[in-house]
Amino acid sequence: VAKKSVSRDQFVKAIDGERAKLGKVTSRKVGGVTRRLSNGKEKLPAGVYVNVNFATQFSKNAKPMLEKASFHLDSDKKWRLSGYTLLQPDTTSRTPTAARK
Repeated sequence: VAKKSVSRDQFVKAIDGERAKLGKVTSRKVGGVTRRLSNGKEKLPAGVYVNVNFATQFSKNAKPMLEKASFHLDSDKKWRLSGYTLLQPDTTSRTPTAARK
């Protein structure tokens, strides 16, 4: 799924650049795991998705951030990263990261 949106190098470079501004991870706690089944009629291709949310504290940021890692169950039955997003937990605004679709 992700390969259709951006290259691996572009994805890693965008995430690394954004996270570098926040500093090193000082703590990370799992905040929740959700599963979603897409019928393919929305933005996501059809299939099973899992989102893992983390409350992550970075050294240069006063408040913890919400990290969301999304995975897709591919046709070969392997889970693959399909997206990564950083959010301010007290708002719904995203920081500009590469979200792989």
